[in-house]
Amino acid sequence: MNSNSRNKGFTLIEVLIAIVVFAFIQVGVIQATQSSFKRRQAVIHEGDFHNGIRIAMGILSRDISLAYNPELILPPTPVPSNLPAGSPDPSALQAQRELDTLIATEGQRTSRFWLVASDISGVRPMRLIGTDTSVSFVAASHIRVYKDAPESEFAKITYAVDADPLARTYNPEDAGDTRALVRTASPNAFDDDDSRDPFRKTYVILRGLKRFHFRYYERGRDQWHTAWDSEKPPVKERYPDAIEVSFEATGAGRHVFEGRYLMRPEVPLAGVPSPY
Repeated sequence: MNSNSRNKGFTLIEVLIAIVVFAFIQVGVIQATQSSFKRRQAVIHEGDFHNGIRIAMGILSRDISLAYNPELILPPTPVPSNLPAGSPDPSALQAQRELDTLIATEGQRTSRFWLVASDISGVRPMRLIGTDTSVSFVAASHIRVYKDAPESEFAKITYAVDADPLARTYNPEDAGDTRALVRTASPNAFDDDDSRDPFRKTYVILRGLKRFHFRYYERGRDQWHTAWDSEKPPVKERYPDAIEVSFEATGAGRHVFEGRYLMRPEVPLAGVPSPY
């Protein structure tokens, strides 16, 4: 065999060219990997942002759909058929006197969630208070996890737009301009004293709010209200047939969401058909 063929190999120029080509390939792979990770993080942030909105609106919608009014369980007042037309019903008059006595005994006491008794049995109607940025009511939406827990199946619930102490952590770019939707709930639903309640829990369910508004629909007059109080005119002893939520939210990565949701009780609180 020829000795020249045995000693033949790569020259220095060829080795340097191979190293340069390999370096270019490595740089391209690194850049593609970094770009892939950045896009993956952006997709994760966007997914978390929209999932957070979906979960928050799901919680709010569930609470509103299960809003509760004890008056719905009252049986209809029987009307005697043996009375002459136009004659007063003695039993109804007696029941009204007893109810007046009960109310006088209790006093005109109301709370943020309950009104005075409307029946001799002591049943008290739920009080719903709503403003442009908050709403409070009683809902049959509490879940008892433990069998013997001292809890009710009902909960006093308040939603309110408030400052978010962690805004700078979650969204540093818009921390100064955003607020949060806060949910406060207590399964101690039938206690009038709201100031001392060991069961009350408060937590944020939606962050990054640029704006957030409630509106309340009155079916009888086909009218929307920016405030509602079932203790006071013009909606005294009545409840909204639907509640609208509109808001604008921002998230990390400059994600923006604008939406409007329409929510209503599953059982109309006023005992009338729902308009939707």
